[in-house]
Amino acid sequence: MGGAAGIRRLRPETWGSLGVNVVNAGDRPAEVLATLYFVEDPSLQYARRLWVPARAKRYSWCPVFPPSSDPPKTSSGRRVPSSAEVGSLLFDVSAGTETMVRQRSQRVVDTGLVPIQHSRMVTAIVSDSGANGEVDATDEAVFELLAAARISAGHPETYADLFEDFLPPVLECLDGLDQLVLASDRLAADPAAMAAVRRWLIGGGRLWVLLDQVDPATVEVLLGDAAELHAVDRVGLTEILFEGIGPDAQAPEKEARQFEQPVDLVRVLATDVEVTQRVNGWPVAFRQAMGKGSVLLTALGPRAWIRPRTASDRRPAHALDVPRFVATKPLERLAIRFFERPEAPAI
Repeated sequence: MGGAAGIRRLRPETWGSLGVNVVNAGDRPAEVLATLYFVEDPSLQYARRLWVPARAKRYSWCPVFPPSSDPPKTSSGRRVPSSAEVGSLLFDVSAGTETMVRQRSQRVVDTGLVPIQHSRMVTAIVSDSGANGEVDATDEAVFELLAAARISAGHPETYADLFEDFLPPVLECLDGLDQLVLASDRLAADPAAMAAVRRWLIGGGRLWVLLDQVDPATVEVLLGDAAELHAVDRVGLTEILFEGIGPDAQAPEKEARQFEQPVDLVRVLATDVEVTQRVNGWPVAFRQAMGKGSVLLTALGPRAWIRPRTASDRRPAHALDVPRFVATKPLERLAIRFFERPEAPAI
């Protein structure tokens, strides 16, 4: 118990979630009470009550509110990653009384460290990549796209991949999230998480939907009546020339990019949206406001938005490693608005 769950990023004084993993090796169902607390503030505890069938394993989560902390710094003044110590206790409450559950070799209180992130720009992605670490070429292209977009906006390329079978279905577990990238239809099969994401978006979140990876029907369920999308068809393009519209019309592309392998273009008809980029007359990037939040939708495959790094490209100072791909000018313009810092709440 106590590992980071959900977006797996905890911020000081911001709601997040920790994982709870309980195994019942007995022949009877059990009801347990899992309690978690930060060692720095042991008087405040968080708990989940779980029913676990016989000979079964149950994975769940528990909302927590990390205490205030300052980011540690080295002697040179550079910020370094920080962590918080978490304690956990497990009680069997099947008989109506609390009986502590532990093996003889275990300590009464189990403790562990969880990372604390002080950055104000946390991005997560919902993809089809498996928890076993297997990533196909499509997933890799999506990850390269997100990393290049974050770097072009002046942020480290790191992000959280929400590969679990389900997301915590409460808004508090998304409180520490700034942007969410949707590259899968998994939310369509998780109505509770879908509702939580919708509430997070209306409250001021920023969502990026890759229409070449997500069915428009999933978008309609998520956004409701906020936007109306109709997918006409899907075509492959070997030549792409972006056409900027509005603020993104500055510095238009002069030459079309050539691709040996066709790049997917989902041709959609959309109403009540702000189109910012077009290809062959079809919208490939458009925005939709939803409550206090905003949605960015792109209808072109990831490879069209990034290009291989060349010797003339400078290495970003904030990059952890030399990235293989860099953002094109159209992606840079999208990333500036998508990753801009949100305004502080008025109240």
